[in-house]
Amino acid sequence: MDDATRQYTQDQAPRIRAMLLVREAQMQELLNSSGSMGAALQASSGDGVHDFKDMAGEETQAVVDAAQAAHAVRELQALHAALRRLDVHGYGLCAQCGDAINMRRLEAMPATALCTSCQAEREHEQATAQRQRGGPPLPGIAADGGVA
Repeated sequence: MDDATRQYTQDQAPRIRAMLLVREAQMQELLNSSGSMGAALQASSGDGVHDFKDMAGEETQAVVDAAQAAHAVRELQALHAALRRLDVHGYGLCAQCGDAINMRRLEAMPATALCTSCQAEREHEQATAQRQRGGPPLPGIAADGGVA
């Protein structure tokens, strides 16, 4: 079987589980460190001397930290869902269409629940909805809905 059509099999479960658990630990560490960064910023700001540049920098860092934490939470949820799929032998099957997810995709993104086709369809729908709301296009999606 060539690499392009290789699919997940149960004998790969231990390796996939290890990949998911390593990524879970990385996301937990990110969440733990983002909480301690915020506390450090608050402690350092206790000296009473601030200018607008300092305040803007702290505010910008707080926004970045919040975005990173939100991303880590979403990824942790996806990782936990993937571990549950492993446990019930549903891992490697697209949650939308039920087709097998290509092993190359699973190796690159072990927590993914969608095959490439269904993921592309979801991104197209999201981009269309974003344009209809009048918002900016999503990163990586061209104005016509294609990939940028």
